[in-house]
Amino acid sequence: MSYLVPGLGQMVQGRFGKGLLFFVCVYVLFFYGMYLGAAEVRIEQRTYRLNGSVYLPAQPMDKQAEGMASRLRQLVDGLYMRPQFLGQFWMGIVVWPALVQYWNMDPVVEAERQRQLEDRYEEWERLSENAEERQRVEREIAALEAQARHPYFGDWMREPSQRTINAVHNGSDKRMELAWVFTVIAGVLNIMVIYDAFAGPAYRPEEPHPSEPAKE
Repeated sequence: MSYLVPGLGQMVQGRFGKGLLFFVCVYVLFFYGMYLGAAEVRIEQRTYRLNGSVYLPAQPMDKQAEGMASRLRQLVDGLYMRPQFLGQFWMGIVVWPALVQYWNMDPVVEAERQRQLEDRYEEWERLSENAEERQRVEREIAALEAQARHPYFGDWMREPSQRTINAVHNGSDKRMELAWVFTVIAGVLNIMVIYDAFAGPAYRPEEPHPSEPAKE
């Protein structure tokens, strides 16, 4: 339970104060890191947006492997590219959207979508004097961007494009490295919270009865 929600295991054990302390401290640290990693930059009429520093990059499938072996190799490659997620994973339910986004993202399809999106933006810039054609291109851009959004989570914890990351790094005061450090520390701290819940509450030794001799 403390894996799913920090401190929940302690609350179920009756240690409500301790569980609440863990809940507040770990979540404040995690969501502050998410805040540090969220930014929006507008460059040449185009908006680049990051919603946080928690995501798992999708990697191409291993063509030599099949089925579960291929998916497992893909997951290992993703963790190799972003080992920070190994620490963030221990935050429990709050990071599961990153896993959902990962499993629903095809890197080949995403690369093609990004290429089409760049072509549409270049066409949009060339049509600066043709309002009707510009509106057509804007509708195509909106359709391409909508294809990347999950029906429930949208862009939340979805792997951003490299161009978006570069734009935010260069055009804002946010630094993604500092953001993921906070979220990783929160996840690692929750490992200790999980261990505390697993070990259970500590009880004071029983006092000997007045009529009984004290045990050595």
